[in-house]
Amino acid sequence: MNATTPAGRPPSTQLNRPSSASRASSVQSRPFVTSGLLTILLNPLLERFAEHFPIPTMARAVLERSFHPDQLNAWFEQTAQSQYTRHLLFSTLFDLMMQVVTRQQPSIHAAYQGAREDIPVTRKAVYDKLNGLEPGISAALVGYSAEQAGRVITSLAATRTPLLRDYRVKILDGNALG
Repeated sequence: MNATTPAGRPPSTQLNRPSSASRASSVQSRPFVTSGLLTILLNPLLERFAEHFPIPTMARAVLERSFHPDQLNAWFEQTAQSQYTRHLLFSTLFDLMMQVVTRQQPSIHAAYQGAREDIPVTRKAVYDKLNGLEPGISAALVGYSAEQAGRVITSLAATRTPLLRDYRVKILDGNALG
């Protein structure tokens, strides 16, 4: 399996990505909202969607940028304490889980079977790796995603003014109390 392309991603949803150096310079020099960046990030099929449905396409572009397979794999190598990567990349697990979470597939098994590219391990190995993920990995992934989203929010100058000065206010939803 190629480390730069997660298994199971249909070709129509892959982004045509420039090299990491040129991508970094284009992101730093232009904000996300310009159509020029969309032209760089999106393949022609997604570009047509961007013209008609800009908000969902931008959300997809932000997710693709924030959870790029190379970045996820490097993050995992730095964060994991006892786990290692042999044949099954963390980005592949992430992609399989994202298909289930976003309801593109009903289960990990279905996502594994529906993979367009071969996953170089057995289905049992995928489940073993998922079951053996360190508890700290999940918590650290939440922090990593918040850091990535924070970068996008900052670059867009989209930070909100605080509700109460000098206090961090959290909204408590009654659904979480039961």
